[in-house]
Amino acid sequence: NTRLNIGERKWAVSRYKSNRTPARAFFDLKYDYDHFRKGEPKKIAKRPYTLGNMRKVGGVCIEQAYYAAEVCKALGLPATVVTGRGKSGIGHAWVACLKVTRGGKNAYWDSSTGRYQTQKYYIGELNDPATGRKILDNELMLVGSAAQLPLSRREEADAAVALARMVDRLRDKEPAYDLDVLRRWAVRYERRNVDDKTKPRVPTDWIAQRRKIDLAMVEDLIAAAVDRNLAHKPAWELVVSMRKSGRLPVEHLGRFFDVLVTRTAKKFPDYSCSLVMRIVPTIPDAAKREKIFKRALGIYGRRPDLYGQILIAVGDDYFKQDRKAKALRAYEGAAMRCVDLAGVVLVASARAESLLRDARQQKMAINMYKKLFSKAKKRKSAFSTQTAHYQLGKRLAGLLKDAGRNAEAKRVEDRL
Repeated sequence: NTRLNIGERKWAVSRYKSNRTPARAFFDLKYDYDHFRKGEPKKIAKRPYTLGNMRKVGGVCIEQAYYAAEVCKALGLPATVVTGRGKSGIGHAWVACLKVTRGGKNAYWDSSTGRYQTQKYYIGELNDPATGRKILDNELMLVGSAAQLPLSRREEADAAVALARMVDRLRDKEPAYDLDVLRRWAVRYERRNVDDKTKPRVPTDWIAQRRKIDLAMVEDLIAAAVDRNLAHKPAWELVVSMRKSGRLPVEHLGRFFDVLVTRTAKKFPDYSCSLVMRIVPTIPDAAKREKIFKRALGIYGRRPDLYGQILIAVGDDYFKQDRKAKALRAYEGAAMRCVDLAGVVLVASARAESLLRDARQQKMAINMYKKLFSKAKKRKSAFSTQTAHYQLGKRLAGLLKDAGRNAEAKRVEDRL
């Protein structure tokens, strides 16, 4: 899915054909700090958007990622631009590239180039290089992981899910086959060959239904698929679909949850957590939902973004039960724990504020934002308006003005 013409591809090949780590071409572009810090027009904007021009005048992260991805593709390596927001809330772009180990026996997707660990870019979004569809980078990792498995295991996982879907449609219905037909054919065969002692007798003891076509068979087939390919997305999607439609009872979720929050969570925490968050709301019993949420908080606690998202989901669940005090504690907990993760703190604080405003507790809302604003780190950038510090400060100033506390609001705005 390269966007380069033949001339640009040749340019890339001539420069990088002997480079063993072409994704690191990301760092070959000098950074356009005048655009980033001062908001000035990009230097590349005055020239044709080509790799050669980017190499001359540089760019920001999106140009670096595009440049590196296109260099990789020119060399025959699948690659794509990944975008996301870090802990500060400022957007960023980096590159994911398919890496092949020596000898060519193994390959995997690597999205670490340009994804600065200190900035906590936990989740990325990209266009699937194969389909063009928007997906999260953890889904791309699933595909890469599955590619490491022997073809036979991948095919068996596919077959198991196909059979599971088929059995799910037919389960608990009257069988559409007649075993007596087989028995009659066996009898006819024996009668026809009764005088021929060389013909073997036909055993008929196997002509029986081996097991019932029921939910247990569906579950066993899904479990077989996951056992063969832990990253088999269709198997997990079938579990979610069956739970949402009520075809998979809550009490039967255990075997899948155990795999999901142990083996799958260890290798693919983002994907595992997203599945848990989709399944839990389908459980009608509030106490069971709360128990699973608590377990999830313990499992995904090392990832502040996932921990915060789960706490927000806990708050949403309490809110739907009209347990607003508990919902407020969950939202405030998520906001305070993830105060520098803009994607979490802004959502959590807004929901907490909504509850406080409904309860006519404007002063408590102001105090909450004061605490958050004092904890959030200020970051100097032309894009600082995207940060948690700026957004929290603006909201605090707005609430102070609504309360007639204009002098305090001015002091907050002066700090932004």
